[in-house]
Amino acid sequence: MKTQKFVINPISGRKVLAKGRIIKRIMKGGSAEHLLSLLTEGRPYIEIKDELMQYSKNHRYERIDLSGANLQGANLRELQLRGVNFKGANLQGANLRDSELLSTNLIKANLRGANLKGTRLGNTPSNHTRLTNANLQNAYLKNADLEEADLQDADLRGADLRYSNLESVNLRDANLKGANFTRVNLQNANLSKAKLQGAKLESANLQHAKFQGADLRGADLIGAHLEEADLRSANLTNANLRGADLEGANLKNIKLKGVNLRWANLQNIDLSGLNLEGVNLERANLSGANLQGANLKGANLEDANLEGANLEDANLEGANLEDALLEGANLGRANLSGANLTDTDLTDAFLYDAIYTKEQLETAYLNNTQLNPDRTLLIQRNNLAMGLPAREQFQETQDGRIVRIQRSPQILPIPIPHPNESNNQLNNQSNSELSSANTQQCYQRQQHGGSQNKKSKSSSNSKSKK
Repeated sequence: MKTQKFVINPISGRKVLAKGRIIKRIMKGGSAEHLLSLLTEGRPYIEIKDELMQYSKNHRYERIDLSGANLQGANLRELQLRGVNFKGANLQGANLRDSELLSTNLIKANLRGANLKGTRLGNTPSNHTRLTNANLQNAYLKNADLEEADLQDADLRGADLRYSNLESVNLRDANLKGANFTRVNLQNANLSKAKLQGAKLESANLQHAKFQGADLRGADLIGAHLEEADLRSANLTNANLRGADLEGANLKNIKLKGVNLRWANLQNIDLSGLNLEGVNLERANLSGANLQGANLKGANLEDANLEGANLEDANLEGANLEDALLEGANLGRANLSGANLTDTDLTDAFLYDAIYTKEQLETAYLNNTQLNPDRTLLIQRNNLAMGLPAREQFQETQDGRIVRIQRSPQILPIPIPHPNESNNQLNNQSNSELSSANTQQCYQRQQHGGSQNKKSKSSSNSKSKK
């Protein structure tokens, strides 16, 4: 029977099986013990620097076991520490600047206040790691696993975290300016009050993430998944959210001035009372959205889907609604002055007391559109914006009444109530108009039929003569 050999780990003091690369290094030269002794002797760093660098250059510190080691305040700057096991180690306040920590194990390690500026931490399992107040400026963390890590108040300016797993990570109050989070998994992460100016979050998974009070000015969120995310009081001024999915997100008191939401999914979202002045919402999906009282002055809503949206009391002054779908939308008391309504679909839309002009709707599509109940078409008089439908469907008579003109020539014009006319007068007048019109139609039909009969008789006579 083959006997198993055990050795004592000089770092943890535990009895371990003499097996694998880590134990071989301990037995051959004690690289872990050598590193620990140099760092705990109390000698100035300048005296041990050359020796540390020589060992590091020869890869003597790679894949060593430093689990549970106390390296508080240790200077590990510019060392090759690839594959080192730092599990549960105390690296509080340690200097790891410009070190290579690829594939290291930092699970449950304490790196509070550590300096990891310029450090390479790619492919590193670091879940449950404490990195609060850590300096990770310009750190390389591509493909790192930092699930549930604590990075509160950490400095990650310019850090590269592409394709990393940061699920449920704590980044509250962290400085993430210019950091690269492309395709990063930040689901359920806490980024409240984080500084994310100019950060890259393209196609990142931000579902259920907390961005309450976060600064995202100028951030790149193209194609980001923000479903059910909490963005209350966040600042997204001039941010790019083209194609982002914000369905179910909480946008209360959010700042969206100058933001790009082209192709974004904002279905059933609550944007009531928000300032969306100048926002680009071209081809955005806003079906069922609540935009009550929102400021959309000068906004671009070309070809946007606003089916069933609530735009009551909204300010759409100068907005571009060309080719937009507003079927069944509520535009009661909305300000549409100067808005572009070319080819806008207002089927079944509600426009009671809305502000607009006749010319605006000349090219809009109106089908069962609910305008003001007292006058179907309001005319702008005395510098008061009083009205508007399409000239193809409506016209004003000489006595000031508005009548609906149907496309089919067989259907008679229907008179629309005028505010100065009583119901009895209107009924009498409409009945007289209908009877006279019917008489005229019968006369035209008789004349038309008589002419046809004459033509048929003349043709038959000519044939008989021949």
